[in-house]
Amino acid sequence: MNVRCDPTARNAMMLDFKSVMVSDCCETPSDDEHLASLETFIQQYGEVMTSNEVMDRMLGRSDTAVDE
Repeated sequence: MNVRCDPTARNAMMLDFKSVMVSDCCETPSDDEHLASLETFIQQYGEVMTSNEVMDRMLGRSDTAVDE
């Protein structure tokens, strides 16, 4: 995540795109590094969401939707 995804999303933000990091679709060598990368991303570059949250938003489902 912190080697490929993070720089790509950061560049997108610098070009005035809204960036979303999909937390369960990227990884780092350790859980601690993953959490630190997500924390830095959310503080500096964009939003962090899970793949389910992204799909809910794309499909117009509410936050209270129950998975089928």
